[in-house]
Amino acid sequence: MGFKNTLRFLAFLCFRICFFVSIDAQVPIPPKLDGFWYENRPSEADSIFIEAFFDPVCPDSRDSWPGLKQALHHYGSRVTLLVHTFPLPYHDNAFVSSRALHIVNKLNSSATYDLLEAFFQHQFFTSSMWFRHGYFFAFFCGYFAFSCFGWLSLASGI
Repeated sequence: MGFKNTLRFLAFLCFRICFFVSIDAQVPIPPKLDGFWYENRPSEADSIFIEAFFDPVCPDSRDSWPGLKQALHHYGSRVTLLVHTFPLPYHDNAFVSSRALHIVNKLNSSATYDLLEAFFQHQFFTSSMWFRHGYFFAFFCGYFAFSCFGWLSLASGI
């Protein structure tokens, strides 16, 4: 009898927790946009607003960047761009390079896109498929960290 009463009590407790406890899973809207404005010009009322989600070490992001940049230069002030970093979990060094972009943006916001283009230009050395075998992986992870901080200091001007 004791086991049945305990089981009933646990079932009742689970029912009370599930149906009478308020769970708030909504994330509040941030006070400002978390991306990087292209050429430091925020969106205006009469311009087209483009938001792009880029992974700095993703080949698809790298391939889409020249066309997007060409369109921005062609349409000029009629188009504004806000780039958000979106590090994908299957790209090595994606999170580190995304954090580096945020750091540069805080130090010198005019150098953010220079660093992004440096990541795209040197992406062969940061890609995960190039150095997957053996000791090369550990060596080039260190190389990437060293290079990343070099690009960071060059782009931010420190």
